[in-house]
Amino acid sequence: MSGNESRRKCALVTGASKGVGRGIALALGKAGYDVAVNYRTDEAGAEDTMKHLVDMGCRAITHGAHVGNRDQVRAMVAKVIDKLGGLDLLVNNAGITLWGPILELSEQVWDDTIETNLKGTFLCTQAAGRHMAEHGGGRIVN
Repeated sequence: MSGNESRRKCALVTGASKGVGRGIALALGKAGYDVAVNYRTDEAGAEDTMKHLVDMGCRAITHGAHVGNRDQVRAMVAKVIDKLGGLDLLVNNAGITLWGPILELSEQVWDDTIETNLKGTFLCTQAAGRHMAEHGGGRIVN
């Protein structure tokens, strides 16, 4: 970059392969962000979201990671920083919902929900926040 050019802001949206996360990723692209699209299982949806972002002129990447896994989150944040040049905004969107009567839910379903919805938010905030603190700040939306 020359001295007159500035780096585009970069965002990471978790759970962005479909639904609300996809909508957030596309809105950020329209607002001028380069966007990292996180997914856990829906790679095709993430690739489609990325294609739409690229078509609107953004740099975009996908990364499959379980947000409840510390090592996967750290690798994801490192990839975003490496490929997009930084991280200015984290949107903690990934989440799963308990479906069914609570009296019939298994403990494993409960644990998966807590791991994704709570631990995932914590791990992503911690990993992104460290980078942001070292580089002059940023924003985290939960």
